[in-house]
Amino acid sequence: MNGGAPTPCRFSLDDGIVVEQETVAYISLMNKWHLYAELSAAGLVFVAAILVGLWAGNLLDNIFGSAPFLTLSLMALGLAAAVLNLLKTLKRLEKSG
Repeated sequence: MNGGAPTPCRFSLDDGIVVEQETVAYISLMNKWHLYAELSAAGLVFVAAILVGLWAGNLLDNIFGSAPFLTLSLMALGLAAAVLNLLKTLKRLEKSG
């Protein structure tokens, strides 16, 4: 007897490891939050890469008087870097399951 306390729900994984249900729920919740954090960071990096390209291009255009050539060029470069980083992040998340 365990004093009326409910017995923990246990189940066995394929490799013979016994895991309690609360542990599985906690791991599942942490994986969900990890996914949210990764996608939020990817979104912030996406915007930051474009803004850095825009800022640097504007700064260089003001220095060299070549407006809007460098602003548009570096903004496009920032956009390309943002898309590549997003694709890399999504591929890594897909591999991790």
